[in-house]
Formats: sequence, C-alpha cells, structure tokens
Amino acid sequence: MSITDMVGALNPPWNSSATNEEIDNRFERASKIMGEAFLMKLDFYGKAWLPARDIVEQALHKRKELDEEGRILHLPQFCPWKVSLVSLLGLIPGTFI
Repeated sequence: MSITDMVGALNPPWNSSATNEEIDNRFERASKIMGEAFLMKLDFYGKAWLPARDIVEQALHKRKELDEEGRILHLPQFCPWKVSLVSLLGLIPGTFI
C-alpha cells in the first residue's frame, strides 16, 4: 500500500453522498498524512542522505591520493554510498563505473 493509496482511500465512495463537512474532514486527514510523510522524508534527507553524500564526495576528491588514476575510493566510515557515488560520478568528466 502506497501513501497515495492511503490518501485516496480517504475520498468518499463514488456512489455515496458526502457533506461538505465530511469532505473537509477527510481532506484534513489526508493533509495530515501527507504532512507527516513529508517531514519524515525531509528528516531522512537532512540527517542521513546528505551526510552520506558528503562522505562519498570527500572520498571522491581524495581518490587520487590512494591511486593516481583514482580507481580506489576510501570511505572513512560506513555510509550508504551507491546512489551518491553514481550521481556524483555523473558530474565528474571522464569518470565511469
């Protein structure tokens, strides 16, 4: 079940009548769900994804210190690195995976 399914389920059934108050209440519930999901995602990006990307980016800048061709990447600590590496390599001319 996706978040869009959850929000969509708050719509009244197509074959029932709903008052404006009921529709407003359902909209408020949907807004709350989406607001909470957005804040969780924002928290993840700020506290986990961006710091991991910074670690990978710093390691990329230092890669030629370990190997003059830059083939070795040393991450000084554990972090999720794959997505950041792929996106950052796309910004550096002459690099590939």
